[in-house]
Amino acid sequence: MLETEFEVQEIFSVSPRVNRGVMRLVNSHKLNWLIRTLMGNTVDRLKERMGLGWTLMALARKRTTA
Repeated sequence: MLETEFEVQEIFSVSPRVNRGVMRLVNSHKLNWLIRTLMGNTVDRLKERMGLGWTLMALARKRTTA
């Protein structure tokens, strides 16, 4: 949808908060507590980079018309 007016630089997700299916396990409080204990808060950033976030975001630049 953006590509007609914008040059898409990057697409990523933020806020991994899904609680259905496989995502229920991925977002398990007990599992995430264990991972945070071992790795710190990088677990949320890792999920976001994997595209497992709640919100899909795009970084784009408006195309210039000549």
